[in-house]
Amino acid sequence: MKKRLLCAIALMALVLSSCGNASAKDEPGYGKWRNSDLVGSIKADEEIRLQDDFAAAANQAVMAGAKPGSGTLERVKKETFRKMKVLLEEDHPGREGAELKKYADLAADWQGRKKDGAEPLRPYLERIEGISSMKDLEAYLCDPEGNPSCLGLLAPLRTGQDQTDPTVYSTVIDCPGLSLGDADSYFKMNENGFQKRDYTSGLTGHILGKLGYSDSAVKKILKDNYRFEKKLAACDTALAEEDFGEMLISRKKCIGTVPGYPLEKILDAWGFPADGHYFMNTESAKKIAALYKEENLEEIRAFFTVHTAVDAARYLDRETFELEKTLSKSRTEITEELSPVPEDEKEDRLLMDYITKSYLGPVFEKEYTDKYVDQRVAEDLDTLTRDIIAEYRKLFDTENWLSDKGKKACVKKLDAMQVHVVFPDYDMVDYSGLYITPRTEGGTFYRAFLQSEKCRMKHYAGLCSRKFDRGSWDPLTLGTTEVNAFYLPSANGIYIMAGILEDPFYSYDMSYEEKLGGIGTVIGHEITHGFDGTGCKYDASGLKKDWLGVNDQISFADRGAMVSEYYSTIHPLKGAGACDGSRLWNEAAADMGGLRITLALAAGRKAFDYDKYFRQYAAMWSRCATEDEERAAHKTDTHPLSYLRVNVGLQQFREFQDTYGIREGDGMYLPADKRITVW
Repeated sequence: MKKRLLCAIALMALVLSSCGNASAKDEPGYGKWRNSDLVGSIKADEEIRLQDDFAAAANQAVMAGAKPGSGTLERVKKETFRKMKVLLEEDHPGREGAELKKYADLAADWQGRKKDGAEPLRPYLERIEGISSMKDLEAYLCDPEGNPSCLGLLAPLRTGQDQTDPTVYSTVIDCPGLSLGDADSYFKMNENGFQKRDYTSGLTGHILGKLGYSDSAVKKILKDNYRFEKKLAACDTALAEEDFGEMLISRKKCIGTVPGYPLEKILDAWGFPADGHYFMNTESAKKIAALYKEENLEEIRAFFTVHTAVDAARYLDRETFELEKTLSKSRTEITEELSPVPEDEKEDRLLMDYITKSYLGPVFEKEYTDKYVDQRVAEDLDTLTRDIIAEYRKLFDTENWLSDKGKKACVKKLDAMQVHVVFPDYDMVDYSGLYITPRTEGGTFYRAFLQSEKCRMKHYAGLCSRKFDRGSWDPLTLGTTEVNAFYLPSANGIYIMAGILEDPFYSYDMSYEEKLGGIGTVIGHEITHGFDGTGCKYDASGLKKDWLGVNDQISFADRGAMVSEYYSTIHPLKGAGACDGSRLWNEAAADMGGLRITLALAAGRKAFDYDKYFRQYAAMWSRCATEDEERAAHKTDTHPLSYLRVNVGLQQFREFQDTYGIREGDGMYLPADKRITVW
């Protein structure tokens, strides 16, 4: 039955991807829709009927004459960024604030970084060069000061919610990574492997050259690195997903798996507990540990040298930073940014990126939420989210295509869903051991980065033995200043970030209709993801397994096929082909789910202003893009183009058709028997 389902979906995607070249009159909109995302597509003095092209008409006043990058998402990002910039220039209270300021000052000091060049890296490379025996190697592996990145053949890489038991944290013990990306590239090189090799070789050569290494020395180091990485690649043992359960093991078993490797001393050095949970591919680990021997010492040194140099690139001088950025650009994929950063903001945004992605990110984000988010906002959003969840419960109880068993399973997952609004659990992060050395004491940005990352590793060690609480929000895992809201399947939780709390998504003073048409539809969209093609693979506790019956999954796939087919008839750009419905349908169905559930809430309100609700929804997805940007989105984004999110989404609902008196012949008209409802 499962094979039948997969085959049906694959066949559907193949058929739909070949769907044709219908004339504009045969498409949704009957030729009356324009791609109003495009700059210059809307004029201020032209008449656009809401009944013909709602996205263009509703956003006409805002988008006529607008410049690229002035759509809603870009405006909200600008406003969030403006607030962050103001905040950064203010005093930062407390001990953590003082460390944050030192880190930010070092990051922003490009003159100092230019003067430093690659020198901050020298003592760490000299420590690696000084490894002349297995005793030296063991000492290096177990020294958080000399090896602050915790490099090793096998090392604790990260701690997070376990893949096989979502009720606990586990620490991944593995090889730090391969320069070419995947193991296969070492035996059959592809274009991606060639690019990654050029990236690694280019950066390593540049950085080591700045430190006085000769070309021949660099060439030998790279050759030895790739030779050793090929040995590591040969150790790769692919496991089926059903075997992952065997990889969650005790620390004692981890250590016993690799008796000749100093894993116990490494874990002790970083403070990983005896009663922790560890995730290890034991078959691969045994093979990797077998490489820990004298005859490989020179290659191991090269492996550490290359990885240390490459990992440092973004934290050194401008020349090295720009080279890393250039070498990392894909040569084979579309690289046009969907929402390009304005030139005059790039420096400040880079600084914000350095801060928010560091171990000190939560300090800055707490300052942001303390300053800009009232507790009333969190309570308001929590109430709205729980109202939407309650409405979904009613929907599942009455959904006629779901079996009774399927209805109960959906309600069970819904009832277990966690709601996270705006405020992460900042007290999960301990800063007591962090000290950033300022420039006045000989500090550099690279050193500051390593100092903060050492604390991140200590944080991982502290989580290793803990139960995973789906009701908690680790600010180091998910920051809140991002302009986003999303559903996380592995935690069965919805997250609403502080960054998105700007008009037209949300304002505390908005009317109920505006809140429902704005952030309400976003919340409904994200909850819908808990029950879509991906959500069906994660149960109520976040465990990856099928929880919805096969027949119900087939029924869902049939409904998803209708969304895919509908989108595959739309040609949004001249010469760019039809929309790829098989790529878009999951997000499009979530849009429809968000609209349906909020309209169900609206039905319970007297004198509900539907016009205000629909206009708010349209305003939320206004976009002003160049043709290149729009083509990139058309070819790569899993979300429909913005004007289609509005027009296709809204025309599926009777309330929309009735509100504007839409009739046959209007561009927004869709007969009742053609309307799509997934949920």
